Amino acid sequence: MIFIGKTYRIIFPLMHPETGVAITGHASSIEVLLIDESGNETEPTATELGHGLYYYDLTPDAEGPWAVKFKYEGVTPIQTGTFADYAIPDQDAKLDTIDGVVDSNHTILAHGTYGLSALKTLIDTKASSSALATVDGNVDTLLTRITGAAALEATLTAMKGAGWSSETLKAIYDLVNAPANYKADVSALATAASLTTVGGNVSTLLSRLSAARAGYLNNLNNAELLNIPDLSTLSSTRIAYLDQLDFNLNERLGSPAGDSLAADLATIDAQTDKIREPESDTTSSPFTLQNNTDEQTIIEETPSVFTKYHGVMLDINALTKTVSAVKVYFKVDGSNYRENVSMRLASVPASIPMLLLKEFSSDVDWKVTIQMSEAEGATRSIPYRILKEENTT
Repeated sequence: MIFIGKTYRIIFPLMHPETGVAITGHASSIEVLLIDESGNETEPTATELGHGLYYYDLTPDAEGPWAVKFKYEGVTPIQTGTFADYAIPDQDAKLDTIDGVVDSNHTILAHGTYGLSALKTLIDTKASSSALATVDGNVDTLLTRITGAAALEATLTAMKGAGWSSETLKAIYDLVNAPANYKADVSALATAASLTTVGGNVSTLLSRLSAARAGYLNNLNNAELLNIPDLSTLSSTRIAYLDQLDFNLNERLGSPAGDSLAADLATIDAQTDKIREPESDTTSSPFTLQNNTDEQTIIEETPSVFTKYHGVMLDINALTKTVSAVKVYFKVDGSNYRENVSMRLASVPASIPMLLLKEFSSDVDWKVTIQMSEAEGATRSIPYRILKEENTT
């Protein structure tokens, strides 16, 4: 119940009695009957708030309890409702209670020690100009130090550079000042004896490095300079070998009189032109299989030069019986055929349409045979194809 001035606003829900679903849009179907203690009746208008909530306002003319009756003309499955009695209790007693609570709170808020007035006095005291100035100054100092620290950190980060890990200035100082980390004292090397030795080695080098020998160095590129051995390992005998680089290359190669290295190269080039590239060749022909179980020769090759065979293909699609064996023979001794058992294909069913003898090479006669497990019942055609390359000059 809500009180608006001296008006009571009564809020009530309207829900389906079975499903509990809120009923909306039916304010016009609700009748409200208000009866005071004298029996006077008033019919306030029901108004919809939304979401199944409705209300009506009433302004009683007399104090005391009221009774209210509702009647709702609903729709299926809600049946037509009947007036129900609800007693509205006397609100004055409750208002008196609320008024007492408010007075009590007002007394507490007005308390001189811990009420609103005392709180205001305390805030005014703490918020004096001197106190605020001190806080403000401290905040400014803090901000300055934070900003300065951030700038200092950025500067140190830039000074460290990439790759810096856990090194400190103290660690670097100790590393630099550790005697064990110094190189040998140069002054110890510059003794009279040492300088004499160096001078003697330089004189020896100059005596061995003639103008002709020095000229050879002009023909060395930087990559070749990296391969020069330590000069201390070059004896006078070894240095003398450099003089032998100045000779007639044609004479050293034993070229005929009047000929030259260029002429020899031309002769070699002419001979290499006579070497032919391997020539590809394809042999294709059908073989007629006889109607028996004898071993029959399908192919027989007699190469005159070394020949590379890329493959031998046999088309056995016409066969209806199992092939007992396909064998490959070579005349290793030039006279007698010997089977290469590793190339044998055995028990080939009729469902296989083609056989392939993989790559091999030969410069002697060879042949391929076939033998059936049982006679075909008629002659059969077996086309074949040989892929080869011959090396000829």
